[in-house]
Amino acid sequence: MALLSVVLGNRYGVAWNAQNDAKEILKRLTSDRWQYYLNNVLPSDTRILGKLLDDNPRSNWISLTATIGVADLEVKSRVVGQLLTGNAGKVEKAARKLIDEYYGKAT
Repeated sequence: MALLSVVLGNRYGVAWNAQNDAKEILKRLTSDRWQYYLNNVLPSDTRILGKLLDDNPRSNWISLTATIGVADLEVKSRVVGQLLTGNAGKVEKAARKLIDEYYGKAT
C-alpha cells in the first residue's frame, strides 16, 4: 500500500508535503478494507514490515493505528495483532517474525 509507505516514511523522516493527504485517505478506508489488508496482505507485505524495524516508521505506524482505530478490528493472526498493540517492542518483534516467516527463516 503506497499511501502507507508515505505515512510511515523511512529512518530519515517523511515527505511532509504528502503527509496530510495520505493520512486523510487512509482514515477514509473502511473497516472491512483495513481488516482485509491486515489479514491477507500485511503478513507478506515485506516493504511495510521492513519499515516497522526502524524507529521512525514504527513510531509513525503506532500513531497511525491509534488514530484510525484498527486495534479494535478482528485479525486472524496473533502476530499481526501484536503489530496493533501500540507497544514499540512488540511491533518490532512481530514485524521481524512475519518477515522471517515470509522468507522461511527460523525465528
